[in-house]
Amino acid sequence: MRKADRTRPLIEVIVQTVDDARAAEDGGADRLEVVRAIDVGGLTPDLAVVAAIASATSLPLRVMLRENGGFETNPQEIAVMRAAALELAAMNVHGLVAGFAKSGRLLLDQFDEVVATGSPLPVTFHRAFVAVHAVHVGLCCGMAAQFGNTSG
Repeated sequence: MRKADRTRPLIEVIVQTVDDARAAEDGGADRLEVVRAIDVGGLTPDLAVVAAIASATSLPLRVMLRENGGFETNPQEIAVMRAAALELAAMNVHGLVAGFAKSGRLLLDQFDEVVATGSPLPVTFHRAFVAVHAVHVGLCCGMAAQFGNTSG
């Protein structure tokens, strides 16, 4: 596996199956993002699939926590994602991917509620930023830069 450095970016590939993961590793990926239903932007994958991918590749895995094709969520979905985060942490995946937004604003309380369950795993805030009004993106990016935690 090649290492990312100042001259070469980290290559993360989205995968849904063991075959996808093997092909990504063979193609030079540095990390995998595991999802299901990529046609709706990626949802929480079946944990058995995550385990199979982890057994089939040596690459670090980031796993999506998202229960619907939009960026909003509800208490029932949060409970499902929290349970998944707990199980994923026990599986020793490399990190989680999540993010929620409504009416042009990030839903940071819901985000924190979901990802805190998987603590201390690293977290990537996914593309829910596309649903956020520009003024809020600037504020959030500024906050992320202040705390040194930017990704997604």
